[in-house]
Amino acid sequence: GTRLSLFMPYTQGVSVFEEIEDDIRADLTALGFHIRSAALSKETYNEVVSSGNFSAVLTESWGNPYDPHSFAASWRTANE
Repeated sequence: GTRLSLFMPYTQGVSVFEEIEDDIRADLTALGFHIRSAALSKETYNEVVSSGNFSAVLTESWGNPYDPHSFAASWRTANE
Protein backbone atom coordinates (compact mmCIF):
# COMPACT_ATOMS: atom_id res chain seq x y z
CA GLY A 1 0.00 0.00 0.00
CA THR A 2 0.83 3.65 -0.02
CA ARG A 3 2.74 5.05 2.94
CA LEU A 4 0.84 7.92 4.58
CA SER A 5 2.74 11.16 4.97
CA LEU A 6 2.06 14.21 7.15
CA PHE A 7 3.62 17.66 7.28
CA MET A 8 3.47 19.12 10.79
CA PRO A 9 4.93 22.63 11.39
CA TYR A 10 5.37 24.19 14.81
CA THR A 11 6.95 27.33 16.26
CA GLN A 12 10.67 26.91 16.91
CA GLY A 13 12.10 27.39 20.37
CA VAL A 14 8.96 26.34 22.26
CA SER A 15 9.98 23.35 24.35
CA VAL A 16 6.40 22.15 24.88
CA PHE A 17 5.89 21.96 21.10
CA GLU A 18 9.18 20.13 20.67
CA GLU A 19 8.13 17.54 23.26
CA ILE A 20 4.64 17.12 21.79
CA GLU A 21 6.03 16.87 18.24
CA ASP A 22 8.49 14.21 19.35
CA ASP A 23 5.72 12.11 20.94
CA ILE A 24 3.33 12.50 18.00
CA ARG A 25 6.08 11.70 15.48
CA ALA A 26 7.14 8.58 17.42
CA ASP A 27 3.57 7.31 17.78
CA LEU A 28 2.61 7.90 14.14
CA THR A 29 5.91 6.54 12.82
CA ALA A 30 5.22 3.35 14.77
CA LEU A 31 1.91 3.12 12.87
CA GLY A 32 3.71 3.45 9.53
CA PHE A 33 3.31 7.18 8.82
CA HIS A 34 6.11 9.28 7.36
CA ILE A 35 6.19 12.50 9.42
CA ARG A 36 7.87 15.62 8.09
CA SER A 37 7.90 18.19 10.87
CA ALA A 38 9.41 21.65 10.79
CA ALA A 39 10.41 24.07 13.56
CA LEU A 40 9.67 27.45 11.97
CA SER A 41 10.07 31.09 12.97
CA LYS A 42 6.81 32.64 14.15
CA GLU A 43 6.55 34.63 10.90
CA THR A 44 7.10 31.61 8.64
CA TYR A 45 4.83 29.46 10.81
CA ASN A 46 2.02 32.03 10.45
CA GLU A 47 2.52 32.12 6.66
CA VAL A 48 2.38 28.31 6.39
CA VAL A 49 -0.69 28.03 8.64
CA SER A 50 -2.49 30.88 6.87
CA SER A 51 -1.86 29.22 3.50
CA GLY A 52 -3.25 25.91 4.75
CA ASN A 53 -0.07 24.14 3.60
CA PHE A 54 0.09 21.53 6.38
CA SER A 55 -1.43 18.19 7.41
CA ALA A 56 -1.46 18.78 11.16
CA VAL A 57 -0.29 21.75 13.16
CA LEU A 58 0.85 22.47 16.70
CA THR A 59 -0.52 25.77 17.90
CA GLU A 60 -0.33 27.82 21.06
CA SER A 61 -1.01 26.05 24.32
CA TRP A 62 -2.03 27.14 27.78
CA GLY A 63 0.98 25.28 29.15
CA ASN A 64 1.57 21.90 30.71
CA PRO A 65 -0.73 20.39 31.69
CA TYR A 66 -3.28 22.04 29.44
CA ASP A 67 -7.02 21.51 29.20
CA PRO A 68 -7.25 19.21 26.14
CA HIS A 69 -10.91 20.09 25.44
CA SER A 70 -10.27 23.83 25.25
CA PHE A 71 -7.06 23.25 23.33
CA ALA A 72 -8.83 21.11 20.70
CA ALA A 73 -11.77 23.53 20.52
CA SER A 74 -9.36 26.37 19.70
CA TRP A 75 -8.55 24.62 16.39
CA ARG A 76 -11.94 25.76 15.10
CA THR A 77 -11.10 29.44 15.66
CA ALA A 78 -9.54 31.30 12.73
CA ASN A 79 -6.27 33.20 13.11
CA GLU A 80 -5.25 31.76 16.45
